[in-house]
Amino acid sequence: MALISVQSVNSGAGANTVAANMAAAYTSRGKKVVLIELDSRNVLGCWFGKHTLDDDGWANAHSNGKSWKDAIFMSPGGTCFIPFGDAHLDIEIMINVLSKMCQTASLKFDYIIVLLPNNLKIEDYGVSVDLALKVINPTPLSVTMLSKLLNNNPATENTRFVLNACRHDVGLSRELVLVLEKMLGDKLLSSYLYFDIAVQETFAELSNVIVSALYSQSHIEFKQLATVTLSYLEQKQQQGR
Repeated sequence: MALISVQSVNSGAGANTVAANMAAAYTSRGKKVVLIELDSRNVLGCWFGKHTLDDDGWANAHSNGKSWKDAIFMSPGGTCFIPFGDAHLDIEIMINVLSKMCQTASLKFDYIIVLLPNNLKIEDYGVSVDLALKVINPTPLSVTMLSKLLNNNPATENTRFVLNACRHDVGLSRELVLVLEKMLGDKLLSSYLYFDIAVQETFAELSNVIVSALYSQSHIEFKQLATVTLSYLEQKQQQGR
């Protein structure tokens, strides 16, 4: 079992988009994957046919004295996901429930993807992941926040960065891609994600590009991201033997 965290370097960088569409891409490859939402904004389900106003997430189940298992759903495309819900929980409780979810999920799934809020340092709570994906944009804000992040917390061995919302048609975007490549080196994954209106269109339809935008550029790019991350995890597993 491999545990993957997905988190934005700055608010709005697109961790939600990356986590959901990457999970759908894993499913399309026949991988047993479950996606857990630790972000209280509760929008993850929108990529899988579930409205954000629904209050039947795992946080609600826990608050009502029920099992988090009551909040496991499967999308029309076959991806299992566990939305957060709209209940408030202290971070210590969230981490405790997450540990239980991961322990149980590891018996059935080969890959567990956890969507984190951008301000949570999960390693501070003793949670170790096999791959920590940090989502960044080629924007001045993202570059600034990345500089602060690297200065305060140098990237660990299992950290990789995903470049999201690149723009071919914007000069500043192209220039900042070069800046980020220099800053991150081999920590930056080779599978870049470019702006594609299909991402927004499928989200509005309560779906994702893997299921509902088969001929879009983003469909290809998220499948490439799945290939790159799976390859990384397989190599890491072989090295650990």
